[in-house]
This record gives sequence, C-alpha cells and structure tokens, in this order.
Amino acid sequence: MKPIKKFMDRPPIQANQVDNTPQQPQKYQKIYRVIAVLVLLVIALLAWYWLAKNRPLLNRPKVYNTLPKGYEFKALPQGQYPEGFPKELALSVGQMEVIRAEDTIVASGQNQKIVDIRTTDQPDSLAGLYRNTLTDPKQGWQLITSETTNNITALVFKKDKASLVVTIMPKDNGSQINLTYVAGK
Repeated sequence: MKPIKKFMDRPPIQANQVDNTPQQPQKYQKIYRVIAVLVLLVIALLAWYWLAKNRPLLNRPKVYNTLPKGYEFKALPQGQYPEGFPKELALSVGQMEVIRAEDTIVASGQNQKIVDIRTTDQPDSLAGLYRNTLTDPKQGWQLITSETTNNITALVFKKDKASLVVTIMPKDNGSQINLTYVAGK
C-alpha cells in the first residue's frame, strides 16, 4: 500500500507544468553502463596479457638431468676434418671448402664425425656422384636409402659396420653437403 500512498500524496501535474520530482536522467545510466563495460574489457585484456606473458614459463620443458654420461662434443676449426674421418668421402668435381667439422660421442657411445662442405657443384650432379662413386665395387658401400624432398637429397650408405649419411642441399650457386660418418665397432 505504501507505493500507492506515495503516488497519491503527490500533487497532480498540470499540462503546462514541468515535473520537478528528483529523478536520475537516463543518459547518466547509459554512461555508467558504458564505463562499466569498458572497465571490464580493460580488466579482461590485462588478464589475457598477463596469462600470455607468463604461460610460457609454465610450459617450458624441464631438464632434470644434464647431458648423458659419455656425451662429448668437439668442434674443430674451419677447414679441418675430424680425426678418423675418411677424407675420400668428401666428393666434389668443382671447388670445395670444409665450413664446419665436429667429433661427437653420443650417450650410446657411438662416435659421429660430422663435416659440412660448401662446393660449386650442383645438387643433382653431387647426388649422382655419391651414388656412382661409393657403390662402385672398389669402394664397397651399399646405398640403403635415397630420398629427395624440397630440393634436399638424403643418401644413406653402409659398409660393413660403418655408416654414412649424405645430405645435399642447394646453396647460393652451388651446394652444401653434410656428411655424418659413424665407424663400425
């Protein structure tokens, strides 16, 4: 009954009279709503930024152990071959340069001798040179696999217990060759 009584207590409004009852204009209510939405958006953006910035910290891989026992890595000066690497495996018709060499013993005890060579030969001719030269009966290597993907050729050879992986890719006006040699035990 009280709401009706309050309504009844008001004096009647005439047609040319202005209602002076205290009311909050609706335009202020709209402004408050817009401000509230903007504040919520700012809070949401700040929370998203914080999560995006800090989330990689949560998902980083954890290294529980150091490198395996027995793992050794030895980089050699440019132009040198690792000790025990058969230099006759570096094939090229044109000019060639050893740009990187390393002697690595992995955890399993396998000794990998890795050589990167830059040469003026084209990748296709190098792949043919390796196939023909190493599989020659005098050399005694057996071609296990040969694959070419995106202009990169990978050849895998075996000889007794030794293995050789040859990766050939185009580089400038020639090629770059990666040779990974593992002597048999």
